[in-house]
Amino acid sequence: MNPGILKNRKLQVGVLATVIIAAGTAWWAMPKTSSSEDRYATAAMERGPITQTVSANGTLNPVVLVSVGSQVSGIVKALHADFN
Repeated sequence: MNPGILKNRKLQVGVLATVIIAAGTAWWAMPKTSSSEDRYATAAMERGPITQTVSANGTLNPVVLVSVGSQVSGIVKALHADFN
């Protein structure tokens, strides 16, 4: 048998053994999940208040600006509106 082929064969077997050992080690080190119960948390449905929060930084500008005005002849007793 040619010694060059034998040396090449030993190199191939060594590389293959290294790949198999690395793959086995990576598989063994992966976290294992015991069951599907561990992956999901469930709770009973409850009624509660619905809240909505809006927060912003900077200046807010309207998309459309509308000027509203009126002409009144007489006395205004109450104005149920505020600026903006």
